[in-house]
Amino acid sequence: MINADGSQGNNLSFVAVPNKSTLIKPIMIGGRWLDPRDQNAIALNDGFNTQYPNLKVGDTITLKLNNKNEKFVVVGFFKLAGQLAGLSGYVNLDYFNSLPGQAPNRSAVYRVVAKSTLDSSAQKDLATNVQSLLEANKFKIGSITTGSHINDEAANGFGILTTFLLILAILIALVGSIGLTGTMSMNIMERTREIGIMRSIGASDRELTRMVLIEGLIVGWLSWLLGAILSFPISAILSNSITLSLFGSQSSLGFSATGFIIWFVLVSILSVAASITPARSATRLTIREVLSYE
Repeated sequence: MINADGSQGNNLSFVAVPNKSTLIKPIMIGGRWLDPRDQNAIALNDGFNTQYPNLKVGDTITLKLNNKNEKFVVVGFFKLAGQLAGLSGYVNLDYFNSLPGQAPNRSAVYRVVAKSTLDSSAQKDLATNVQSLLEANKFKIGSITTGSHINDEAANGFGILTTFLLILAILIALVGSIGLTGTMSMNIMERTREIGIMRSIGASDRELTRMVLIEGLIVGWLSWLLGAILSFPISAILSNSITLSLFGSQSSLGFSATGFIIWFVLVSILSVAASITPARSATRLTIREVLSYE
């Protein structure tokens, strides 16, 4: 990039794409995407919003290409995942090939799309066939990467983070169940005389156990409901913090109904398990002991 004073600025990852390419589905955050009729139009990634906050749609930037300064009009901004990508811009291939010093019919990256959906092994076989065909025609290949490999690499990185958060959540749930056990035990002690009166009028051990388990289960359900409500703002804050640190921009947040159901079942099991010991303590109390309790 060429600054206003004529000095050289930051480097820009410059990409020229075929007109009407179906392989690019940009997430626009301002302006529009490239039109086949565009000439010196350029679409910039969201990294420019941070480094050049005053740059807006309709402004002109100067780029040094093949040792010559070329002016481009900004038509839009798109979201690009990953801070390591730096500044990036897209232009139409036809116009790029028409620039002075640019040799036409040359490309750095080719993307091959299968006619049908392929699994990981089928994609590897296709990559091998493409490589063999190109090498047989004297093409020198830098590298070949399958789409499944890219997805797996991205999933592995997030998988580690997700596993860590799940372990942390399970530990918090276990600590909460221990706290529930202590709370229910204190509740039994404070209601010792009440339990004695219930036993004196015919309450059986089974009824006392069921009463304590239901109370513990209700406490667990209330905690699940409160946690479910708080999960919306807390998840939004955590998601934005993580994506901002990794990608430099916020991401859309989605919730899974299955996740809420799984945690509801887990909380129910832990609540019942945490209430078993207090329930057994309540059934061990005799009428004589509880009525003489002070």
